[in-house]
Amino acid sequence: MGRGLSLALIVAVVGCSSDGKSASSVPAADIATVASTAISQTTEAVTVAPTRTEPATTAVEAPTAPPTPGEVYLDIVRPLNCGSQLLSVTERDAYGSDNQAYEQDWPKIQETLLPAFRAHADALALFVEALVGYEWPLEVQPDIYALAAESSGRAGWYSSVADSPTYDSFIAAQPPPARSAATVVRAKLGIPSNINSDVNWCDELSDGG
Repeated sequence: MGRGLSLALIVAVVGCSSDGKSASSVPAADIATVASTAISQTTEAVTVAPTRTEPATTAVEAPTAPPTPGEVYLDIVRPLNCGSQLLSVTERDAYGSDNQAYEQDWPKIQETLLPAFRAHADALALFVEALVGYEWPLEVQPDIYALAAESSGRAGWYSSVADSPTYDSFIAAQPPPARSAATVVRAKLGIPSNINSDVNWCDELSDGG
């Protein structure tokens, strides 16, 4: 009920007393007191209770499981395998359709293949560094060390060939024998063999997978 309306009703009631006196015969102070009390009671009656606000909740993400040794190995070897595939493309372009090097190909070999050999040597060095920098399961550590030694030797060979001053020195360089350390590591880590694989490692690298 509005405040003005309450005051009007109070004045009307007080003005019509039971003994027939007029409003003018009632003291003004008494009217003011009654009006003040009524207004106060009306105000209390319409007091709005405070609204309860629920505290905001924050979603807690589940902890991410650490990568398995097999996943770590694939992350380490993926850039190297991509580089190997790109190197094969460069070799085919430098050698021609028969995949044989001839002396007339030497300028192209110097321009394209030797820099590719240098890049691959650097990639092998990074691969070795990553291999020895991870704590592998005890049962696979000896094979990891064997793979690191094998890859380090290949890095040295590619680096040496990249510095070939002549075509004859380039042809005379004999690559180190292939070993099966990577195959053993993959088997122990539960990873499929990469032999005769048609996986495009560069696509996987660009996709981040």
